[in-house]
Amino acid sequence: MPKAKKKQEIEVYETLGPNECLIISKTEKDMLVACNKKGEIEVKRIKIPNPED
Repeated sequence: MPKAKKKQEIEVYETLGPNECLIISKTEKDMLVACNKKGEIEVKRIKIPNPED
Protein backbone atom coordinates (compact mmCIF):
# COMPACT_ATOMS: atom_id res chain seq x y z
CA MET A 1 0.00 0.00 0.00
CA PRO A 2 1.50 3.41 -0.96
CA LYS A 3 2.08 5.96 1.77
CA ALA A 4 -0.51 8.72 1.98
CA LYS A 5 0.85 12.17 1.30
CA LYS A 6 0.50 14.61 4.17
CA LYS A 7 -1.37 17.76 3.14
CA GLN A 8 0.54 20.96 3.70
CA GLU A 9 -1.44 23.61 5.55
CA ILE A 10 -0.91 27.21 4.52
CA GLU A 11 -2.05 29.97 6.85
CA VAL A 12 -3.86 32.87 5.20
CA TYR A 13 -4.14 36.24 6.85
CA GLU A 14 -6.66 38.84 5.71
CA THR A 15 -7.34 42.26 7.17
CA LEU A 16 -10.93 43.43 7.17
CA GLY A 17 -11.60 47.13 7.49
CA PRO A 18 -14.56 48.46 9.46
CA ASN A 19 -17.85 47.12 8.09
CA GLU A 20 -16.09 44.96 5.46
CA CYS A 21 -16.99 41.34 4.75
CA LEU A 22 -15.08 38.49 3.13
CA ILE A 23 -16.68 35.45 1.48
CA ILE A 24 -14.73 32.42 2.70
CA SER A 25 -16.58 29.75 0.74
CA LYS A 26 -19.72 29.39 -1.37
CA THR A 27 -21.94 26.45 -2.34
CA GLU A 28 -25.20 26.31 -4.26
CA LYS A 29 -27.14 26.68 -1.00
CA ASP A 30 -25.08 28.99 1.24
CA MET A 31 -21.98 31.11 1.84
CA LEU A 32 -19.55 31.25 4.75
CA VAL A 33 -18.79 34.93 5.44
CA ALA A 34 -16.54 36.81 7.88
CA CYS A 35 -17.54 40.40 8.70
CA ASN A 36 -15.82 43.11 10.77
CA LYS A 37 -18.45 44.81 12.93
CA LYS A 38 -16.88 47.59 15.02
CA GLY A 39 -13.64 45.62 15.49
CA GLU A 40 -15.31 42.28 16.28
CA ILE A 41 -15.08 39.57 13.61
CA GLU A 42 -18.29 37.63 13.09
CA VAL A 43 -18.23 34.42 11.02
CA LYS A 44 -21.61 33.18 9.82
CA ARG A 45 -23.21 30.97 7.21
CA ILE A 46 -25.78 32.77 5.03
CA LYS A 47 -28.45 30.91 3.06
CA ILE A 48 -28.68 31.88 -0.62
CA PRO A 49 -32.34 32.37 -1.62
CA ASN A 50 -33.64 29.96 -4.24
CA PRO A 51 -35.70 31.84 -6.88
CA GLU A 52 -37.75 28.67 -7.47
CA ASP A 53 -39.11 28.71 -3.89
